[in-house]
Amino acid sequence: VSFSVNENLALSLNVVDNTYAKVSASDVTEETNGVGASYTMGSASIRAVANSTDNVGGVTGHNEEAMEISLMLAF
Repeated sequence: VSFSVNENLALSLNVVDNTYAKVSASDVTEETNGVGASYTMGSASIRAVANSTDNVGGVTGHNEEAMEISLMLAF
């Protein structure tokens, strides 16, 4: 889901579930959640995202998190 607050600010939310069918064990669900925001002023954009994933690749207990802040300049 993405929402443009105004012509400069945008917010987004991401939720994804992916189930891995295991032949010799019970199914494992990979759960990914993320949020993002961007602010644009002229040719400059500041962007921030944060994501977390549980059971990465269908491996129970393998969790990862990532955060990124970036500045983009267009000439």
